[in-house]
Amino acid sequence: MIYKVRAALIELLDLPEQIRGYGHMRERHAQATQKRRQELKGAILNRNVDAA
Repeated sequence: MIYKVRAALIELLDLPEQIRGYGHMRERHAQATQKRRQELKGAILNRNVDAA
């Protein structure tokens, strides 16, 4: 289980790398990662790492 939490933490920390581009492209990438960020944060806090 600790490895799943670790993997979820690493994925959470890597999310900013997925926000690329300028203007509307950057906004679109930011919105796409927002949902995943919330899923990962919830999974880590609840120790339910099935999202990872």
